[in-house]
This record gives sequence, structure tokens and C-alpha cells, in this order.
Amino acid sequence: MKSRLLGAACACILSLTATSACAALIDNLNGTVTQTRTDGSRLMWSQDANHAGNNLTDARVAEIISAVGSIDGHTLTVSDFETDTFGYTGRMNWWAAMAWVDQLVLAETDDWRLPSMDVNGDTTIVICDGTNGSVCLDNEYGYLYWESGINTHNQTPFNSVQPRPTWSSTPWAPDTTAAWNFDFGDGSRSSWTKEAYEYAWAVRELAPIPIPPALYLFGSGLIALVGMARTRAAKNE
Repeated sequence: MKSRLLGAACACILSLTATSACAALIDNLNGTVTQTRTDGSRLMWSQDANHAGNNLTDARVAEIISAVGSIDGHTLTVSDFETDTFGYTGRMNWWAAMAWVDQLVLAETDDWRLPSMDVNGDTTIVICDGTNGSVCLDNEYGYLYWESGINTHNQTPFNSVQPRPTWSSTPWAPDTTAAWNFDFGDGSRSSWTKEAYEYAWAVRELAPIPIPPALYLFGSGLIALVGMARTRAAKNE
């Protein structure tokens, strides 16, 4: 019995030191959500997945165009941002999305960017399916959908998650006039021409959470105790 209890405690400690974050999402109560991933890396997301659509105005679009001017040789214009009878929808072409996020100030921070679907830069877009969490770390959208469980039907603690493709910062390697996007309606990925109007979601990097040395020592001590208990149990059998 002691061995089993110590084994359970050891497993708990190991989960804390190695994979405790397990795609945890924390509402920061300031319009952002912090995501801690299984490798200890952390991302901060805009809580409003359609922040652009819910906040853009003519004046703000003019400011973005004036500040950025052009992206990758594309000169920004008002027509890069989609509108309807109610105003700005939040959909925009890829260049506008890159400009919008570059100029975004949220929660007193201004280092926002579009999520990457190729973090390691090897031009391979991993297919996440809920069974390959460590591999999926290379695809920030895929990880949010498959590992953190965020989609259009399960949005908490986010809101305005759209059932349509959302731009990433990742160009399509065979033809850089296209870029990758992710659909939170069904978890699919695709590459479309940068001229297409799609949604944009803002993210920024945070420093990983350091594991206190004392926690490692505690875990090591438990492992030793488990080994001793099992040895004694074997001798008594």
C-alpha cells in the first residue's frame, strides 16, 4: 500500500515538473488569456478572437495604414480591410492582418503577432489530431484547437472564435503569394492566396515558467522512496 501511495505521489510530482501545464488556459481578466503548454512554453492570446472586427474603425484603419505603409511590397489601402453594412467584419487580407497585429496595443503590450503554423521554420506544417501533442507544439493554432480544446463550440475562456479560416503568419513555401490559415470550425488547415479576406487572431510570447529546484529535489526524493519501498516489498514476498 505504501508503495502504491508513494508511486501516486511520484506521478503527481512528475506531472508537475514535466507536463503539468497540459495546455492550461488562464483568463487574465484584462482581455487576454495565457496558455501554458506541455513543454512549459507560454503564449498570451487576445481573449477576443475577432478583436479586429469588434474594435476597428475608419480612424483606426487610417492610423494603421499611415504607420505601416506597406507589407512585403504590398501597399496597404482601406480596401484591404473587409466591411459590410455594419462596419468592419474583422476579415482582411494577409497583408492587412500583418499590419493590424503589428499595430495592436492590448493589455498595455504592443509586441503582438499572428500565430505561427511552423514554429521551427522547417516549412513542414504538422497535422495535429489530438494524439501528437509534442509534435503539435510546432503549430500554434493546431495546438490551441487539438490540445487546449478551443473551437467554435467550446470557446471558454475566449469569445468570438470564428467558424472560418484565420490567418497565420506562415507563408506557403511553394508559393509565397499564399499563406497558411486555420479553421476553428473543424480543425482543418489550408493555404490561400494572401489576397483573400480572412480573420486574424493576435498572440504574443511569454517567458516559460521555471521549475523551482526544490520541486525537482522533492520529486527525486519521492522516486528514491518508491524504489526503496518496492525493494522492501520484494524481500518480504
